[in-house]
Amino acid sequence: MPVTKIRISARPLLQDVIFSVQFFAALFLINLPVQTYAGFVRFREAGLSEMPYFQWLSASVLDWAVLTVFNIVGVVAVIALIRRRPQSWGVWATAVYILVSGTYVLVSPQFIEPLFNQITPLAESAEKEAVLSLARANGVPSSDVFVRDASRQSVLLNAHVSGFGGAATIVLDDNTTAHTSLDEIEMVMAHEIGHYVLGHAAKGVIFDGLVMGFGILLVVLGSRRLAASYGARWQVSGLGDIGALPVIWCLFVLWGYVALPATNGISRMHEVEADLFGLNATRHPVAMAEFMIRDSDAGQPAHASAETFPRNYLRKLRQVHRWDLQERAIETRMRELQACAFDSVFAHGRSALQSLD
Repeated sequence: MPVTKIRISARPLLQDVIFSVQFFAALFLINLPVQTYAGFVRFREAGLSEMPYFQWLSASVLDWAVLTVFNIVGVVAVIALIRRRPQSWGVWATAVYILVSGTYVLVSPQFIEPLFNQITPLAESAEKEAVLSLARANGVPSSDVFVRDASRQSVLLNAHVSGFGGAATIVLDDNTTAHTSLDEIEMVMAHEIGHYVLGHAAKGVIFDGLVMGFGILLVVLGSRRLAASYGARWQVSGLGDIGALPVIWCLFVLWGYVALPATNGISRMHEVEADLFGLNATRHPVAMAEFMIRDSDAGQPAHASAETFPRNYLRKLRQVHRWDLQERAIETRMRELQACAFDSVFAHGRSALQSLD
């Protein structure tokens, strides 16, 4: 048995995997009290969820396990790059980050989401026909609509359209189908279709990769200095030592927080684009406003005030109002032009008749 342990521990790849699992497990346990308060206690206090704690904890552990698989793949690849290319590993690490995060986005709808929720075809209904009609009108290659039992986790309203290339999956949450009108469903699905048609998933991965790539270059500089100054005290031989993972990871996470204004800015820009796409596709500004009010109040009758209403939703409502005013102005101008054109044709015809007389 001892010989086996020595042989296993002598394999660098296995060492990296074992240490990484232990490291991410420790992070999960350290962060669990904060996550319990933020994701469980506050949700229940706000009336957004009735999920029992054991069910919430089980879902959190499963989510950690899935993310850890992707994290370990990335960590093992980066550590190998540090050992083989100690001078240029930052550039290669950026490529690894984009590849791993892009793979997660790609496989999540088909393979990861079903681990947490049951996804079944939506029954034949006016809502399904309306959504499929929107999909066909906007070139979304999907022949069915699915519903997800998201009410197991919360009462929040949501939907999404996922996929790349010639395939797309349209999913509505059961909360959305149960608590919103047909116009609202059309509006929210047009918004999600906008994300798909405009390629926001791929653009998000690329932009995030560029932002994090710049951060990785800073991580390279910072980790080298820390390893040179404290490596002996930490008993770390260099950045190629898997023992340096906590330093590299902490610097990486720190940059993630610093870069939040940039990543959130891109996300908000994509949301604005999808909102405008949905408005232009459905011409339902009132439905969009009603959905945002309903969603802010977790599907219940709206009673939010300007003081308590979420600030981002107020911004969206102002956007809807501006769009509606612009559309009304355009319609008024079109009627004026049509009237002018009619008067011109009528006058020309009258002149022609008078010339015949």
